[in-house]
Amino acid sequence: MLLSIFKYLMLASTAYLVTGCEQSVAELHSADLPIEYVSVSTELIEDGMVRIRVDVRHAKQDAAVFYFANCAAARYAINGGFSFLVHVISTLDYKQDLKSAEAVYLISAALPPGSKKLDAEVVAINCAENGIPMV
Repeated sequence: MLLSIFKYLMLASTAYLVTGCEQSVAELHSADLPIEYVSVSTELIEDGMVRIRVDVRHAKQDAAVFYFANCAAARYAINGGFSFLVHVISTLDYKQDLKSAEAVYLISAALPPGSKKLDAEVVAINCAENGIPMV
């Protein structure tokens, strides 16, 4: 009886290890794929507030999606003649290998108060240096 329990546990452990190996091979494969900046859309919500939606494929970290949103917001601010952004809120959604973020920013010509303020020119330079499109 004890021997059959031991055999069952060994068989279950082996099945778990094999399944774990298959998953880690799949994860390694997706980790090798280059990040793809799929889409971006901007929408003026009200005066001084903009909503940015972005989609990124093969992002290893959630931060990559938010960086893309910051880059798009910086371009929007610069194109509108504004120098600063304040990140208000953001959400993240996962669909298989696609991560989508929606973020809202307050855009301003003068340095605004708050802890989440961004200098649009500095963000734009960082985006260019890191190969993140600003659309």
